[in-house]
Parts: sequence; C-alpha cells; structure tokens
Amino acid sequence: MTKSMIEKLYTNVSLVGDCLLWNGGKNKKGYGVVWDENQKVVGVHRAAFKAMNGEIPAGAYVCHSCDNPSCIRPDHLWLGTAKENTLDMVSKGRWKSPPHYLGEISPRAKLANSDVMEIRRLLKSGVLDTELARKYTVSKAQISKIKMNRAWQSV
Repeated sequence: MTKSMIEKLYTNVSLVGDCLLWNGGKNKKGYGVVWDENQKVVGVHRAAFKAMNGEIPAGAYVCHSCDNPSCIRPDHLWLGTAKENTLDMVSKGRWKSPPHYLGEISPRAKLANSDVMEIRRLLKSGVLDTELARKYTVSKAQISKIKMNRAWQSV
C-alpha cells in the first residue's frame, strides 16, 4: 500500500474506547470497505493490516480481537484461518450455531471425542456399523463417516 492509503485509512477514523473505528463506507455486516490500489473493494481492516504489515497470505483471514468489524487499530487485528476465526467467535459466544467440524464443543454434537476414538477402535476390531449406531444413538451414516474419516477428522 502507498503512503496515501495509510493516510486515507488513519485520517478517516474515530477513537471509540480502545478501537479506531472506520468512518467511511460499510457493508451490511458493519465491516468498513475501501477501494484498494487495484480498484477493488476490500475490507478496510484487511487494507489496514496490509498497510501496516505487508502482504496477506492467500486464504488468510484478518480477524478482530476486539470483535468490532469497523475497527482498524493495528494491535486489534490478527491473521488466522477460517477455522481459527470460527473458534474465536464460538469461544466468545458470538455464534450460536457453530459448524460441524468443531467436534464436541459444538452444542449440536451427539458424541464426545472419547466416543469417536472408541468407535474407531471398535470398528477396527470388527464391530458392525449398525451395532455402533444403536449403541451411540447416531445414524449408521454417521458411523460410516467416522469410519471413512469424513466426520470428526480432528479426533
């Protein structure tokens, strides 16, 4: 980013509490938006992170430790993966319906990590999918997904 971009970003903010809040345009979710040097609309938090730290790796998320989507304060921004961003939201109680890949911390989980490890052990010893589905009150399809490592991959 050019110096003019840094000036554009940091002269269009207000200090509210600990956050530097973007005063320019915002999208429906409250994230500030700005035109980048390639004439593309980007999240202002991404533009601010890039201006202060350099290129953002492909696929990386610029996350907010303050949970304020219009904040561009450099020490409130951190790089993470989609999963890390989701885990951050869930751990702070900001997402009521977390995705399936969160395992036992998902409020929708019917199994604990220890159950999944035991299911895999029993499958290897020859216990049938239908028996395990009945025992753990889940579908046979769920047991099959565990067996084929299409579910509960983190365990």
